[in-house]
Amino acid sequence: MSTTDHAATDRRVSDLAVELERAEFVRFLASPDGDALAATGVLARVLSIPYQARVVRTDTAGASEADLTVAVGRTEGDVSITDRPVAARAVEVAQALSDGTAELPPPIRALALAGIIAAEREIDDHADVFEDSLTIDSRPGVGVPTADPVDGLAHTTLVHAPFSGDIDATSDALSGIDADAGGTETRVQTASMLAVSVVDEPNTRASTAIERALHPHVVESSEGCPFATLAGYADVLDALGRSSPGEGLALALGHGSSENALACWRDHARTVHDAVRTAELDRYPGCVVADLTGAPTPAVETVARLVREYRSPEPVVLATADSVAVATARARDRDLTAPLAAAVSAAEDDGTVTGRGRYARASIAPQGTDVDAFREAI
Repeated sequence: MSTTDHAATDRRVSDLAVELERAEFVRFLASPDGDALAATGVLARVLSIPYQARVVRTDTAGASEADLTVAVGRTEGDVSITDRPVAARAVEVAQALSDGTAELPPPIRALALAGIIAAEREIDDHADVFEDSLTIDSRPGVGVPTADPVDGLAHTTLVHAPFSGDIDATSDALSGIDADAGGTETRVQTASMLAVSVVDEPNTRASTAIERALHPHVVESSEGCPFATLAGYADVLDALGRSSPGEGLALALGHGSSENALACWRDHARTVHDAVRTAELDRYPGCVVADLTGAPTPAVETVARLVREYRSPEPVVLATADSVAVATARARDRDLTAPLAAAVSAAEDDGTVTGRGRYARASIAPQGTDVDAFREAI
């Protein structure tokens, strides 16, 4: 078993800009999440040299002919960008490449903002990403990528409600709202219905977590957001990063189809919500262990997040599946890498444990974590 220091090779923005300016061929290695996809897209779109980009799930991406390898959201290659949100850091690098004289186009800034939201951060904390170059409004409603509220609510992974993942159940839940009326009133009623639907989970932070899905930020369609809201954009990027990385990269690089992206997002959402609903939860002091046996590996981190927010009465969740374990904490600055490494080691597994922000992940054999060791370590 080995662990990876998740911030060991971060470079200063100016140093990374110099490295990129000197390179003739760049390779980007992105972690499988929406923040890293957005950051990769920002950097690739401002380069005028050949590049290669790929999403990497394994511990290593192998050799390359590139003269500079930039790891985004992971530690590998020549330089790394790991401090979340990496999308905001990518904007700083992009600005440094132009010496601050060129304003980034609106589509790149919209992409970066979606990455910040995917990183579970507030965009107001990163106002320098958009400054005055985007017209951003916060409106009543729910942060979904589609104009159709049934489709959006059924498939968003920003929230887990009783009807999540089920079109018919979502339609029934919205049946009392006059969708034909449109406008602010319909959005307010939809948001209220969603909020009420999740507060019945006792001893969870659902009533607080739901705020992430409400009052979404929107930008004018002419300013480069391919979806109805920035939160919806973030949700699609994150889903694709985990389940359809090729489609996700195409979207982040500006070459993807919104319809194809939405189809992948729907598939991921149905898988995730089904796994949340059927997960076997065991509660211990300080943590909840979610048994996700049979759940697809790409779904596990999203499931862990939703269990943490909508099902767990404890501040830490350990989700275990057939070949992966994910630990996550409510506290944004809580590093669970060491506790998860202790659990893997106690199970005598040789999986590699990586950590980033409030998440730690291990590639493991079945039954490759020791719950008691994890509990003792936290």
